[in-house]
Amino acid sequence: MSLLNILNKTGTAMSISQTPIIGIKTGNSVLVVDGKHRLEAIRIHNLEGHGKKICFPDGLLGFFIYGQLEHHQKLTLISLAEDSVRDKKYPLTKIEIMRNSRIMLRNCPKVLGLAPLPKNGHTDYQDKSKCVTAIIDFFHVFPADLVLRNIWKTSRISDEHSEEIFKLFQTLPSGFDVNDYDVLFNKYSCAPDKVFYILRPSENNRFRKLNDIREQLKRVEKEFIPLLKDYGAYDKNLDEHEHFTHISANIRGGLAETEKTKSILVAYISSKTNNLCRYQCHQKSLNFYKDDLKFGMFFIFS
Repeated sequence: MSLLNILNKTGTAMSISQTPIIGIKTGNSVLVVDGKHRLEAIRIHNLEGHGKKICFPDGLLGFFIYGQLEHHQKLTLISLAEDSVRDKKYPLTKIEIMRNSRIMLRNCPKVLGLAPLPKNGHTDYQDKSKCVTAIIDFFHVFPADLVLRNIWKTSRISDEHSEEIFKLFQTLPSGFDVNDYDVLFNKYSCAPDKVFYILRPSENNRFRKLNDIREQLKRVEKEFIPLLKDYGAYDKNLDEHEHFTHISANIRGGLAETEKTKSILVAYISSKTNNLCRYQCHQKSLNFYKDDLKFGMFFIFS
């Protein structure tokens, strides 16, 4: 039900004024941070003459801040404001919960009482059960099963991809469940382009079947550069060819750069995950791969 319909039905601003609208003071004007839809609903209601006219109650704009806020800061203020009116809160959808959870988990897990999230897609999270409870409480989620048990994995989605990927989630067929999202999040970490190729509708797959998407995601193989990024061994000053050349530099006679050799390097890099914990920078991680590959070539290519 829209806010305008709620106003038409109740004829009162009580249900929307209990949660203070948040605004930024800029001189004599106020920039609304949270509450634009509520103010617009009142304006349209009064303009079109639906029932009793609603006067803006004193204190409606009752929470002022100075300066712009980051998105996670807005969510924190909204959560605090909603706490006193949980019974009147319009429920979030599963995808909205994922989107908002990702913002909080990436930017300020401490606000949720959680330990920092892993910086890669191959490390498990010690607070994953606690994370579900924290998200339910912070966003006042009801029913609780709207929160995925692997909600912490939304933090793997980059800022660059976040807007598009959550829109694509809305196009997924009914039945795409928590286990499917688990596969998707895991594959995204090391092969985002392939995951997006599957998620994006095209002329040939506008009417996609659930089982087809599941099978396509399971078959996604790791990509060379995304894998290096995920493992903290990526140098932003080098392109794909230069990364390949650097890692294979110690191989006598060189190593031809083909899809097959890159696929072999991907498997090799994946097998050395546990060795990377001792290195704190990408250059040392890259050099580890280069030095170790020299000694492992007989076993890798034999």
